[in-house]
Amino acid sequence: MAIRAAREFASTSLMLVGPLAFVQTLLFRPRMLTPYMSGEELVVPMELQTLAAVVVFAVACVLSGRLARHPRFASVVLWGIAMPAASAALVVSVRSLWVPVVVAAVLAASCGVMLRTTLAWHSLGREATLGDYALSTIVSLGASSLLVHGGYMVSATDADGTVVLAVIVMLSGAVAAAALAGGRNNAAPSASSAEEGDGACPATSPGTGRDWLDAARAALPAAPAGLICSLSLGTALADPSVEEAVRSLTPFTVGAMAAVGFLAVLAWRWNARSEEQAGEVILFMTVPCALGVLVSIVLHAAPFSVVYAVVACSNLLFLALLWIDMLYLSERRFSGSSALPVVGLVALLAVFCAGMLVAHLVSPAVYRLAAPCAALAYLMYLVFYFQREQALPAPAVRDAFSVAEGRNSDGSPRSFAELRAEACAAMAADFVLSPKEGEVLPLLVTGLSAAAIGKQLFISHETVKTHKYHIYQKCGVHNFEEMLVLFERYADEAGADGAEG
Repeated sequence: MAIRAAREFASTSLMLVGPLAFVQTLLFRPRMLTPYMSGEELVVPMELQTLAAVVVFAVACVLSGRLARHPRFASVVLWGIAMPAASAALVVSVRSLWVPVVVAAVLAASCGVMLRTTLAWHSLGREATLGDYALSTIVSLGASSLLVHGGYMVSATDADGTVVLAVIVMLSGAVAAAALAGGRNNAAPSASSAEEGDGACPATSPGTGRDWLDAARAALPAAPAGLICSLSLGTALADPSVEEAVRSLTPFTVGAMAAVGFLAVLAWRWNARSEEQAGEVILFMTVPCALGVLVSIVLHAAPFSVVYAVVACSNLLFLALLWIDMLYLSERRFSGSSALPVVGLVALLAVFCAGMLVAHLVSPAVYRLAAPCAALAYLMYLVFYFQREQALPAPAVRDAFSVAEGRNSDGSPRSFAELRAEACAAMAADFVLSPKEGEVLPLLVTGLSAAAIGKQLFISHETVKTHKYHIYQKCGVHNFEEMLVLFERYADEAGADGAEG
């Protein structure tokens, strides 16, 4: 089991390398997707082509829901291997000013589809902790940074760099295809299903309008951090010294190593605590935000290589934390749905592009004045956001009480804790749960991970998994979604009984 878990962890991490490499190219080395040779005329300006590639990338993420829910080997090979290979062949064999535009769009579509597929079918299920998400992201970010920067350093022309990027995307797609062909039950079954030995796949329904609104609200707090980071990046790319810094080995490497180091500290912290707090990932986005403000301070007071290293660290760290947050939203707050976090991802990509465009329009003096003020306002907002998140249950569980909420016999409103306790007590009695299983059940239906439940009950997360397995067996369910449906029925009955009383 340990070998299988390690293999699935590695495949999940490597599947993300291609999309991350493409995003890094768009942010730090857009020339790899534009001209063949430095100074060659472009049919579409570099900034416009980069923006168009981001739009294609976002649209591909949104429209690839069916493939993400039911991936087929042929489809994964088409999008993950064949299309990048065709892009590389096009760059090598055809000399036309339209080739860079077509290649950028094709690679964007391929990476968008693979990103959505990874989000829907990764092997890090509900039992994974934030530390597991961080470790997977470290592998993905480290590998993509190494490959992209190394490929750019050894490329004699931008066309060679584009071929290198296409090969990276192909390798990532090959990992996905190999994982699918290797019997991962259409990529990766949910963790809860795997424990029961059930081959059922996680539900990835698009959700209701309220779900989409909840997803947008959940991603909204990251938007100011993305805007500040993109402003710092856009300002740095407008500097005349940027090409020299990009071609140098040290600045980007230092920035990437600093970002990976910070993620390693977070992974250690989250694994050591074995506890999750709502909004914690968003809270740590103040770090890349602060680095973006630092760029505005040292922009003209320090060597540009130092500025570029800080910019690289800030934006890479933001991307990594954004991906961890998307995994969290997918597995914890929206019951394994990959469709809902996509709305947050697309919205943040739009904010990021807007920030880079604004950076080209405003002067560095305006940025130096606006960045600290924006960061201060963002910190004040996060204080209230974090307090609010601590008091709210997961949306999937709140929805279970949308019909059940009522009043006690004396007219006082019934709290979430009261309804949950009554519903779980009825379930424990009906399905003959043991006393310890009865303690685990209320925390389980709230959406907490095994590690967080173990922390509260002072037991190991492996013991929690055993109790969870027995609860699922006795209740006749196979995954968390089915458990929520059962829990909703008991919650409705509890609310109706309270109203009658």
